[in-house]
Amino acid sequence: MKSVKRVLFLTPSVVGREMSAVGMRHFELARALSTHHEVTLAVSRLEGEPPPGVKVVPIGTEAELSRLAKLCDVLIVQGDLLRRYPGFQPPDVPLVVDMAFPTLLEGLERPLNRNGNERGADSHRDMIEYEGFLSTVNHLLRIGDFFLCASERQRDLVLGMLLTLNRLNPRTHRDDPSFDGLVVVVPNGVPDEEPRSGEKGLREGVKGIRPRDTLLYWGGGIWPWLDPVILVEAMAEIRKQRSDIKLFFAGTDHPSPDRSLAETARRTRQKAREAGLEGNCIYFANWVPYQERGSFLLDADIGVSAHRATVETRFALRMRVMDYLWAGLPIITTEGDETARLVREERIGEVVAPGDVKGWVSAILRLAGSTRMRRSYGDRSRQVGFGYRWSRVVSPLADFCRSPARAGDHRGVANRRGLLGEKIRRYGRRTLQLVAEGKFRDLLRGVRWKIRSRDW
Repeated sequence: MKSVKRVLFLTPSVVGREMSAVGMRHFELARALSTHHEVTLAVSRLEGEPPPGVKVVPIGTEAELSRLAKLCDVLIVQGDLLRRYPGFQPPDVPLVVDMAFPTLLEGLERPLNRNGNERGADSHRDMIEYEGFLSTVNHLLRIGDFFLCASERQRDLVLGMLLTLNRLNPRTHRDDPSFDGLVVVVPNGVPDEEPRSGEKGLREGVKGIRPRDTLLYWGGGIWPWLDPVILVEAMAEIRKQRSDIKLFFAGTDHPSPDRSLAETARRTRQKAREAGLEGNCIYFANWVPYQERGSFLLDADIGVSAHRATVETRFALRMRVMDYLWAGLPIITTEGDETARLVREERIGEVVAPGDVKGWVSAILRLAGSTRMRRSYGDRSRQVGFGYRWSRVVSPLADFCRSPARAGDHRGVANRRGLLGEKIRRYGRRTLQLVAEGKFRDLLRGVRWKIRSRDW
């Protein structure tokens, strides 16, 4: 059996000039994997010229996707991509499922109704949409042969989900009692090459940020499960004491067409504007291009990441924080996630309790007032980042692709059911439930919304 395999990596994210965390992870994993195997990264949307290093193609139609998949030895998928192509039948090859982003838990936080109303405005519609996410994830858990997650906490979560679906069973346990060959940790990483300064960084390109200012950097997007508003509130207090501390948000306009993700960014910007801080000590960018972000990070003094106390927090490993390690930035973050554990254990920054505005003010002023402390944290941050280089973290995936195999309970099973059948069964169960409860109005409302949204 040849050791170099043909790997098809399917991502539901946008890849190109601008990328969110999902696109970044999948592009970099595909690029690192391509040093070991023949890799094609098929993307839901290609925006502009992608960075070099891996073959990138648009997925196209279901027929085009099927033609691509027939050529591979290993198939890698993530998220709701199969939901978008319900008629696609995965080929009879080992299937890798990337579970590094806790999509279901994020779904509990995001405004599922697309018009930007607050949660609860249409709870029935929220339930229908959430059940769609749940069905998709469960389908992937049932048909997957090898699962990736970003941390040990996530691995525990994925093992629990597999247990409820009878994937941890006598057949799979007999071959692998620890299930180390079924679920592995492949964390978010950092590029192998060092970040480089560009012709025009933050301090030259953004009016109002001066060379000697202390610059806080929020990398990536502003999502419903995060807490960017607490930083706006902290900056309002800091502004009363110092005018040389500035905050930059690197992403307010998500590359994805999903506008439900834009609402938190809109509210954050409105809060800053109402407080008179936008353009004075808080600055917003639409989205920093992927290959230019290194220059922006090198202009920053402190990397920040804030979130609320939610279940999503416990299982998250923020991609933005990996970029801070890459650039050797000291970090201030909120307690509760894997990032906070890393920051505390490796002594690379400060950790603040959720919702603690005074704690944020204190941590920011403390680091802004001590170049020595920032340098000490930053030096350790860079050293920690070396251990997360993509060429290293990809190893478990590269090893699996070298000798790919179906999971113990999938051997001898020739075909996998497509997601279309799963959807029909789910809609049938939901219809019977609503009829049994006499909720005919809810049933009609759900059918009407499905027809309008064209989400079948």
